[in-house]
Amino acid sequence: MDTKRSDVIRYEQTKLLYNAMTTSVWGTALGIFFIIMILRPVIDHAVLTVWAVFFGLITFARAVHAYIFWRVTPSPTEIRRWTRRFAAGALVAAFCWGSTGIWLFPVDHAVSQVMVAFVLSVTCAVAITSLSPLRFLVFAFIAITLAPLALHFLLTGTATGQLMGIMLPILIFLLMASAQHIYRTTLANISLRLDALDREQELRNSRQRLALHMQRTPLAVIEWNTDFEVTNWNNSAETIFGYTREEALGKHGLELIVPKDTREYANNVWKQLLANTGGLRSTNENITKDGRIILCEWYNTPLIDDSGKVIGVASLTLDVTERRRVEQLKNEFVSVVSHELRTPLTSIRGSLGLIVGHAVGEVPDKVKQLLEIANNNTERLLLIINDILDIDKIESGKLEYRLQPIQVMPLIEQAIVANNGYALQYDVRLEITQRVDDALILADSDRIMQVLGNLVSNAVKFSPKGERVELSVIRRDHCLRVSVTDHGSGIPKDFRAKLFDKFTQVDASTTRGSGGTGLGLSIAKGIVEHHNGTIDFETEKSRGTTFYFELPETARGNQALMTS
Repeated sequence: MDTKRSDVIRYEQTKLLYNAMTTSVWGTALGIFFIIMILRPVIDHAVLTVWAVFFGLITFARAVHAYIFWRVTPSPTEIRRWTRRFAAGALVAAFCWGSTGIWLFPVDHAVSQVMVAFVLSVTCAVAITSLSPLRFLVFAFIAITLAPLALHFLLTGTATGQLMGIMLPILIFLLMASAQHIYRTTLANISLRLDALDREQELRNSRQRLALHMQRTPLAVIEWNTDFEVTNWNNSAETIFGYTREEALGKHGLELIVPKDTREYANNVWKQLLANTGGLRSTNENITKDGRIILCEWYNTPLIDDSGKVIGVASLTLDVTERRRVEQLKNEFVSVVSHELRTPLTSIRGSLGLIVGHAVGEVPDKVKQLLEIANNNTERLLLIINDILDIDKIESGKLEYRLQPIQVMPLIEQAIVANNGYALQYDVRLEITQRVDDALILADSDRIMQVLGNLVSNAVKFSPKGERVELSVIRRDHCLRVSVTDHGSGIPKDFRAKLFDKFTQVDASTTRGSGGTGLGLSIAKGIVEHHNGTIDFETEKSRGTTFYFELPETARGNQALMTS
């Protein structure tokens, strides 16, 4: 049990002790009265008076102490001091009760002895209920009160005394057993109450956090009753639609934020929500307080009671007007890139290729050099444009795939042939180190070649002169892993987490200057994942990098589909 909780439990135990103080004081007063009545005929009055006055003063002091406790109301960290004070007072009272078995024991009066034993037993029984929150205290009170009396009974020598002397220790044991049970029950009740308070506080804090989140979230949070009237309206709803919370509460949704020409559609959506067919997501035109038409995304969820009845609807709303405008601008840009740049660049590349290839005759060396530069830059621009178009198609899900069973090794060999010229420019060799000649995958061969081309060209770009780039194919957990390994300097730690992000490029200035869009790996990732595969890399500083992708292997029996 942690210290804080133990202090709180001790605090609750002590409060229970002081709560029972009134009962304890009145019980003590009655006990004193009965002892006086029982012993007055057989005990010296002076001794009995001194005992009663002293005991009365102790009881009064304990009552005053309890009164001060409730006036002061100490904190849980101060409670142990008050617990010790209470225990000291209770033990002094126990010694007063126990003294009747020492100094006030009526030696020659058996009836008085039995009556005293009865009063002290009842006193201990009452003490169990009032002192049970502290086990050591109730045990000590019982022992101090009854043990001297039991001893005196044993020493009387009479048959009745001997019998009482045997019965009292049994009674002490039974009283302590009862006290132990009550103590455990009391402690369990305290723990349960504290747990309930903790849960209540957690729930209160959770509600507070939720309310704070609802007010500060950029999403409009709106709740409706079954009549389509607003019952909750947060700050973001005020910002998006222009109505204050006071203006919106109780208003009908159709009249508040739905344009007249879309009210029929909104009404149909509302009927579906009330039918509890599940949450609905929609993108709708809405109208603001000042009459502007905005585009909003709505996420609507029916609110259900315990019987399954719809009692309302909760809506999360986001204004996407600006986002749609930006998407439209992007689409227009992509259209311009596609139609206004790629088409003329393709024509220019073709013309330059014809000239450089001497299709129109020989050209002077200086002119040829300039034409080759122009041709190379045209190729580079076309690659950039194609990358931009591909990444846009991947994100919009419009990139076309023609899936069919294909052999992997011919693709690897084709990739080596296609990139060998690029590798020779940098004095790098391309080699196959591991093969799986019967490997088949269900894939679009052109797209997989696009992935291989990107990985191989990157490996060449980051390989030192005279090194080799290794390509390998292995089987791994019902998949085929295709790996491309270079022996360069490795990928810096700063780039590893974002390597597959768009427009990310590792600085190659220490190796060789080479351009690129930073889209190649992002495109490769999109293509591989569309084939239900994964792509990743392993790298080590100054040792090189291995990029690999894994695709599900197609059953070898499907080879007949390819050859038929």
